[in-house]
Amino acid sequence: MHKRIGPELPARISPATLAGRHLFATNLSTDLVTGAFVDGPISVQALQTFRNLVAFVEEAGGSARDIAQITIYLIDGADLKDMNAAYNTVFTEAPFPTRATVIVKELVGPPGVRIETTAHAVIG
Repeated sequence: MHKRIGPELPARISPATLAGRHLFATNLSTDLVTGAFVDGPISVQALQTFRNLVAFVEEAGGSARDIAQITIYLIDGADLKDMNAAYNTVFTEAPFPTRATVIVKELVGPPGVRIETTAHAVIG
């Protein structure tokens, strides 16, 4: 059995799903209160995206340290430096997640989306 974590979305998807102790999440830079896309440069979008991941884990009863793996999708390799700065702002304590960063041609989402992430956390 699994449980939806995060806000209701208009699409038939969950921003995060808790299955036992395992949390699986995917997200864009969305304001979790309003549901609005947070547009702006990669520094703004990445910071919102990483904070969302931590919020999902905290809602499930964990902390950022429980995030075991993150895959980051960017549409522009030039965004890597600013994305890393946002990542380092949010993930400040070891153990750090394993991470892959993939540069893609485009992302599905609102116009202007520059980053999407998927993550797996083990709570507790």
